[in-house]
Amino acid sequence: MPAKLFSKKYLHLMGGVLGVLGIFFVAARLYKYADQISIAHFSSREIFWMVLAVGVYGAANVLLALAWQKILAFFDAPVATPWAIRAYGVSQLAKYVPGNIFQFAGRQAIGMAAGLEARALLKSTFYELGLLALVGACYGILALPLLLGWLNGWMALLLFIATISALAWGIHHFFAAKLAVAWGMHTLFLMVSGLIFWLILQNISHATPLPVAGVAGAYVLAWLIGLVTPGAPAGVGVREAVLLFLLGAWVPPGQLVFTIVVGRMVTVLGDLLFFGVCCVMKRSQA
Repeated sequence: MPAKLFSKKYLHLMGGVLGVLGIFFVAARLYKYADQISIAHFSSREIFWMVLAVGVYGAANVLLALAWQKILAFFDAPVATPWAIRAYGVSQLAKYVPGNIFQFAGRQAIGMAAGLEARALLKSTFYELGLLALVGACYGILALPLLLGWLNGWMALLLFIATISALAWGIHHFFAAKLAVAWGMHTLFLMVSGLIFWLILQNISHATPLPVAGVAGAYVLAWLIGLVTPGAPAGVGVREAVLLFLLGAWVPPGQLVFTIVVGRMVTVLGDLLFFGVCCVMKRSQA
């Protein structure tokens, strides 16, 4: 067997094993959440909002895949859109495996098996993490009014828009338009994530109405801290602690914990939905 084919075989195997491990840990996570909340206690209206949130979050993952495609193109490793979505989706579930890096390892294996240069794939991962971290930090601006009583929510929103726009211009001017497009897609994905958490807080947990921008900013900031925390699979535990710190003074602890658990279930199911759709997509060449 030629060495190249031998390598491809084991790279595909590695990607598959990580995908299976991701399914196992997702199943364990869903079992844990089902033990904490009972779907039977939800009204039909609340179930509708949950199903809608799962579908929207699952679809929003496409934005991450397309952003990755743009980053790869920046490193002269262009890939077809269907391949980028499928490769991203089938590897993404591995983020639930303890260690917080396995989705990147799976994506690296899938890309190398498709003939992409290992260095370009590795660089794309670092650039993706860097862009996501920078966007997430910008969303922290929206959460400032929750901590600083003197800062108006509208002022924070204007500052956020100005910062996002200035950085988008800088990335386009000093790097490339492709990275600026990836920046915009990451911004949209995190916006959708924050809006989903606010929707759950208001329509399922029935908490006291809170500004959507402040809640979305708090959620994304908590997500960012979970992302950069080593060893926490998908930021488990870290996001919850940050959200309790940021929103604990505004939302009763019981309602907030309930919202966090429901939000976790929604994102896990959304990731699982995206994974399932990507698995049945026709395999195409990079």
